[in-house]
Amino acid sequence: SEFEVLCKELCEGLSNQKTFDYAKIDELKETLCHHYPKIHDVKISLPRTGLVIKPLLAWKTNHQANWWRDHNAVKHDRFAYYHLSNLENAIASLSALMAINLYAHKQFGVTIETFPQVLDAVYLPEELLSGSKVALPDFNK
Repeated sequence: SEFEVLCKELCEGLSNQKTFDYAKIDELKETLCHHYPKIHDVKISLPRTGLVIKPLLAWKTNHQANWWRDHNAVKHDRFAYYHLSNLENAIASLSALMAINLYAHKQFGVTIETFPQVLDAVYLPEELLSGSKVALPDFNK
């Protein structure tokens, strides 16, 4: 998944030496949580619905997120777990991807040029927010 690929890129950037090509999500989670101990606090919102999601909250208690576990179940046995291909998991997984993208942009110093139309985060540039700019949980303002 794109989430996993981006997590690997982040981990490799943080470690400078180690390759994470064959790393499992638990190893990626451990590395990211070590370097970004507040990553589980990232909030992503769907402004049209008022829904606010913390897609990595399970990492706070060293667990896999439900949406990730369900994604893997569907990936390995689509017919048995088709019922897990639902809107809740789709929103949660896209929210997690947005959260990891925000960390990647911050870590690698890349400016965000294309902004989301459906998901939102208070960590986006100030001109897109109605309030003040807020720092990602692991970065000072």
